[in-house]
Amino acid sequence: MNLSYKWLDRNFARHIGIRPKEYASLQRFIHAYFAFMEDKDSDLMDIAINSGYYDQNHFTKEFKKYTGLSPLIYRHSLFCRKQNYF
Repeated sequence: MNLSYKWLDRNFARHIGIRPKEYASLQRFIHAYFAFMEDKDSDLMDIAINSGYYDQNHFTKEFKKYTGLSPLIYRHSLFCRKQNYF
């Protein structure tokens, strides 16, 4: 396509609002998040690998980056909140 990386990076950020690398990271996290929340007995390593993470630690670090909590604490806090409402 004869496009330079810099051109693509600048134009992507200008039109989308974030850089391509950030976008890819966010999409990977969203995929992993929904897989994680869909099955409460799911294995974190399987979710991480199936979502494109190198390992579970990388997934956990990004999970904390986006939610502020580790995956297991996040899930536990949601479960406890739901039980308190009923």
